[in-house]
Amino acid sequence: MIMITNSQPVYVFLHIQKCGGTTLIKHIEKNFSANERVKFTPELIGVDISKAKYKDFLKAATKVIESMPYWKKAKIKVIYGHFVPYGLAKILGKEVRYVTFLRNPVDRVFSFYDHYKTLYDKECPEVRDGKRFYTYGFLVNGKEPDFVKWFNTKLNNKNVQFSLTTIPMYLKLLGYLKGSVSSRSTLTKTLNKFYFVGLSDQGVSDIFYFYSLLGIRKYFVNQNVSVSYVNRRSSKLRKLVSDKVRNGKVLYALALRIHSNFRNENKNFTDSVEAVRRARIVLPVTQVVFDFRETVGLVSSKLRKIIPGYGTVLDFLKAKC
Repeated sequence: MIMITNSQPVYVFLHIQKCGGTTLIKHIEKNFSANERVKFTPELIGVDISKAKYKDFLKAATKVIESMPYWKKAKIKVIYGHFVPYGLAKILGKEVRYVTFLRNPVDRVFSFYDHYKTLYDKECPEVRDGKRFYTYGFLVNGKEPDFVKWFNTKLNNKNVQFSLTTIPMYLKLLGYLKGSVSSRSTLTKTLNKFYFVGLSDQGVSDIFYFYSLLGIRKYFVNQNVSVSYVNRRSSKLRKLVSDKVRNGKVLYALALRIHSNFRNENKNFTDSVEAVRRARIVLPVTQVVFDFRETVGLVSSKLRKIIPGYGTVLDFLKAKC
């Protein structure tokens, strides 16, 4: 293997679903050129995620990177996505810094349901009916379920799909976790493989630190915000979910401790966060200039809520086009 002489590390962002990663990916894709970033999707790596194991993901990732011309491999600054396996440093021949974000695993499950239902309710029946996305991850016997029925059907069984599995199992499938998902020492070793583990439910500081690490300069509004349908304060629902994600709760508790140590040991953490906080004053400008289409959509959504009849007229005009 040829070592690429580049002192800059490659940041690998493992996007664990429903942990705030969509907004981070938006910032990656708007701040780095196509030659500087690689998004690992099932299509790119050619893996059937419903059957793949760690060795399959790593083999596919190796093939993708090694097939790149030398100059393109040398330009890579960020690798990201849901399906990024552990073990890329040897393939890339340079320092790799793994980064991920976690959240309370009980709230993460609630967020999955909210996400599916929000998207489902937005689409018209002619478009959504028959979509594998919904039949596979949301609908039960072809019908829209309440949370309990959805949970018991989609998550509380042995055949839970890849994206909906617990975070420890997710990390094991991608090679970050080796050993028992119920072992505290194994979970601790897993977290220590990451340069930084952010907590998306602990305010914006970790997100801003992530932007600082990557040198983000163009800022955008939050992405993938779902309507809340589940009563997160319900002790009955929280207990139902807690029993399923107990290993995830241990992982999260360990992450809180490691996260606190990281902030205490990195004296530049607060300064980095505050620098980004000040820099984000440009957000209205960068949002409009670098993503005008989304900005128009956001404004239109606001107008639907405050101007009576606006949505009806707009939908009528769209139907006529």
